[in-house]
Amino acid sequence: PTPTHLGRAHPNPNPNPKVIESLSDSTIYMAYYTVAHLLQGAGNMEGASTGPAGVPPEAFTEAVWDYIFLGGAGSAAPDCDVPADVLADLKGEFEYWYPMNLRVSAKDLIPNHLTMALFNHCEIWKNRPEMWPQGMYANGHILVDAEKMSKSKGNFIMMNEGVADYSADAVRFACADAGDTWEDANFARATANAAILSLTTELDFINETVAAIRGGAPALRNTELPAWTFFDRCFANDMNKCVALCDENCANMKFRDALKAGFFEMQLARDRYRDWASQTGAGMHAGLITRWIEAQVIMLAPFCPHWAEHVWRNVLAKGESVLKASWPAAEPEDALVSQMQAFLADAVKDFRRSTAKKAKGGKKGKGAAPAKKQTAAAVYVANEWLPWKQQVLGWMRAYYADNGDSFPKTFIKELKDYLMDEANGLKAQMKFGMQFGNYIKPIVEQVGPSAMAETMPFDQAELLRQHADYVAKQLELETVRVYGAEDDEAPGDAKKRASAEPGRPQIALL
Repeated sequence: PTPTHLGRAHPNPNPNPKVIESLSDSTIYMAYYTVAHLLQGAGNMEGASTGPAGVPPEAFTEAVWDYIFLGGAGSAAPDCDVPADVLADLKGEFEYWYPMNLRVSAKDLIPNHLTMALFNHCEIWKNRPEMWPQGMYANGHILVDAEKMSKSKGNFIMMNEGVADYSADAVRFACADAGDTWEDANFARATANAAILSLTTELDFINETVAAIRGGAPALRNTELPAWTFFDRCFANDMNKCVALCDENCANMKFRDALKAGFFEMQLARDRYRDWASQTGAGMHAGLITRWIEAQVIMLAPFCPHWAEHVWRNVLAKGESVLKASWPAAEPEDALVSQMQAFLADAVKDFRRSTAKKAKGGKKGKGAAPAKKQTAAAVYVANEWLPWKQQVLGWMRAYYADNGDSFPKTFIKELKDYLMDEANGLKAQMKFGMQFGNYIKPIVEQVGPSAMAETMPFDQAELLRQHADYVAKQLELETVRVYGAEDDEAPGDAKKRASAEPGRPQIALL
C-alpha cells in the first residue's frame, strides 16, 4: 500500500495525517464483477436503480458479502434481507467464475498493483488457495514502426483509424506479429499492409483450388489415402507440426510464435508442396490440400476472424461459424519423415551451390569460347563414416548419455582431451576431429541422438534415386544418376566421390 494524503482509503493506525491508498487494481474488485450483472444490470453503471436481482444496495451487509465471497460450499446463509434464492444465485455465480484465470496488465505495475493483488487474494482467501489468481500476464508498451507513439510525432494510431486504414483483420494480424513478451511491442505499418496483400492472395488461391476440386480438375489427384507419394507424406507431416506448434503457442499466449507456425510456416509448407507438384507434374493431392485449407482458416480465425469467417462460410460452404469449428486434428510428428525431407532439401541446396560454382568456372577473357552447358550429373552417397569418425561418434554417444542426453558447456574441452589422449589413437586427427564434433553437435541438439548413428536411419541413395527427376529439374539438368561413394566405376570427379559422407552427398557435373 502507498501512503497518501488524499483519496478514499484506510487511515493510518498511528498518529499520522496520511491514509493508506488501497490501490484499486490491487483489491479484489474482480470478485464483484462475477455478480455485478445481477446487482446492477446493463446500462446501470452508477447503480442509480435496482438491478435484476431486485435487492437494494443497503441490504448487502458485510455478513452478506462474507457469505457470497468467503462462505465456501455448505456454509449457512446469514440472517439478512436478501432472499435466499437470490443469495444462492449470487454465491453460485461467484463460485462458478472465480478465480480469475488471467490478469493482463502493464509491466510497470508488477512492483505495485499486481504484487498487491496477489497479497490481498492470499490474505482474504488464506484457506482457499484455489481462489487465488491463476495467471498474470505483463505487456510492454506499444511502438509504431519502432518509435514510441506520440501525438507530437504524428504516429499516434487510434483504433478506428487503424481499422479504416488497414481493416480490422490486418490490424489484428500486425498486433499479433508485434511481440508477446514484456519488451515493447512494435506495430509495423508495413506488416499491416503486407497482411492485406497476403490475405487477398490466399483468398484467391483458396477460391481457385476449391473450384478445381469441385470441378474435378485433372491437375489434382484424388487417390485414396494412404496411397501417398513421399512429398505427400512430407506435406502432411509439415501440417501436423504447424498445427501442434500453433496450438501450444496459443495456449502459452505466444501469439507471434503462434502466427508464425499457424500462418507463415503453413504457407511455406504449401509452397514447397505446390512447387514439387509443379516440378514433377504429379499434381497436389485433393484431400491433403483440402485439409491444408481448412486447417489454415481455423488457425487464422483467432487473428483474422472476418477473413476466416468469409472463407469458412462462403467459400468452403460450412454450415456453422468457424468459431465453432474444432481445432485441426494433428498426428505426432514423424521424425524420420522430417529427417528425410531435410536431407533431400539440404542436398538440393548443396548441389545447386556446387553446380553454380562449376558453371562459373572455365576459361574467361576476350575471345574465350563460351562454356558448354552441362546437362548431366553424378551424385555420390556414402553409407558409413570413416573409421576415425565412427570412433568420435561412439565417444559422443556415450558422453551425451552420461550427461542426461545433453552436451554440457564442457563438451569442447572434453572432446579435445579425448582426441589428445594417446591411448585413443586420434591425435593426428585433432584438427579435423574438433571440426567434426562441432559439426555434429548442433545437429544432435536439433534432431536428437540419431544424428550420432554410424549410418543413416534411411537409404539415402534410394531416396535420391526415387526423386532424381525432381533433383534434375531443380538444378536445370536433364539427368541425375546416383552412385555409392565406394563405387570405383562411378563416373565423374574421384575427389568429390571420396568427400561424400552420410547425410552429405556430393555432386559432380558430367
